[in-house]
Amino acid sequence: MTSPSSTPPTLIRHAQVVDAATGSLREDADVLVAGGLIQEVGRGLRSSLPGLVELDAHGRSLFPGLIDAHVHVTAVRRDLRESAALPKSYVAAAAGAQLRTMAGRGFTTVRDAGGADWGLAQAAADGLLGPASRLVFGGRALSQTGGHGDLRGREGGADPCCSIGQVCDGPDEVRRAVRQRIASGAGHIKLMLGGGLSSELDRLDGDQFAEDEVRLAVDEADAGGIYVTGHAYTPESISRAVRLGVACIEHGNLLDARTAALMAAQGVFLVPTLVTYEDIADYVSSGDAPRHYAEKLAIVRESGVRAIELAVEAGVPVAFGTDLLGPGHARQLDEFTLRRDVQSPLSLLQSATTTGARLLRHEGRLGVIRPGARADLIVSDLDPTTEYLDGLRKQPYVVMAGGVFTDSDAGRVLGA
Repeated sequence: MTSPSSTPPTLIRHAQVVDAATGSLREDADVLVAGGLIQEVGRGLRSSLPGLVELDAHGRSLFPGLIDAHVHVTAVRRDLRESAALPKSYVAAAAGAQLRTMAGRGFTTVRDAGGADWGLAQAAADGLLGPASRLVFGGRALSQTGGHGDLRGREGGADPCCSIGQVCDGPDEVRRAVRQRIASGAGHIKLMLGGGLSSELDRLDGDQFAEDEVRLAVDEADAGGIYVTGHAYTPESISRAVRLGVACIEHGNLLDARTAALMAAQGVFLVPTLVTYEDIADYVSSGDAPRHYAEKLAIVRESGVRAIELAVEAGVPVAFGTDLLGPGHARQLDEFTLRRDVQSPLSLLQSATTTGARLLRHEGRLGVIRPGARADLIVSDLDPTTEYLDGLRKQPYVVMAGGVFTDSDAGRVLGA
């Protein structure tokens, strides 16, 4: 078991420390880490902590670990119905492996948008998975009958054991489900508010859940100190969600300028997920995907970049998300490539650090390098204020997640 409490304190010297919020660089700085947290940042630091390990960054960039605000770590197959039917034991083991590999890529915190529960999050926090991403969970996403999260098929019945969604119809069922998630420690509530690519029974342009159900979920989440995020593609579904108090929109590919302005005025976040459509396109080309994937993909794939452009122009806070499924998770860094035309390197760094931290309501604790913040760090030759982070694929880099190096051979980049 690897946990911050069992890891010796670390002093990283001679780094170029990046302030993700401003893009400013602090030259030749040292960072002291102990107990999973950043203790000090400065020049010429000294420490008498027992067992201290000193490493030299040799002037390389030191920047915050990344936040992927839309993952499905329990979706271990590209076909969600196939994934949902797997045994819980298999899904838990596969999800743990995903959290380890995500951390190794630099995504030290991930927000699960449907499927993961408190047990998996606690296992990661307790170090049972080894060096792994911190998991912010919301439980299974809530769906109406026939909605995007309804994986039961045309005949209904019980939800499959590992579905990313839970069917709730009517205010009482919605209220109970939201309260249960709050009781479990969820960080957010996910509502399926429109159709999706992977669901066979709905239309992309159809609204889901009655307005009183959505308002009730928002009110219950507010009372529990968390927020509601909504799966939606069309301007109509997005504007309806914003009007009803939803705090974040997932995907939003068909966003228009008027709706972007509405989101900005209300401070509603957008989490685009461009890379999942590229992965689904490959899945469709393989001939293995269900027919409805291809039919719906054609509607949303080419519009995602324009949606981000409109959101940025309007001042919508845009976070970083991927929404990859099964083996597609390996493409996380490709999201940076797909956003190059509409976001600068610094803007993308902020999407994956400070903006993501605001969305998760962990400002000052995630996405920053300052005393008291979680010790999520990346050391690389790449300067993320001027170079795109997909460049991490082409060079060695070191990741620290919660004070623990994801690679036991940190000397691959750092030296004593």
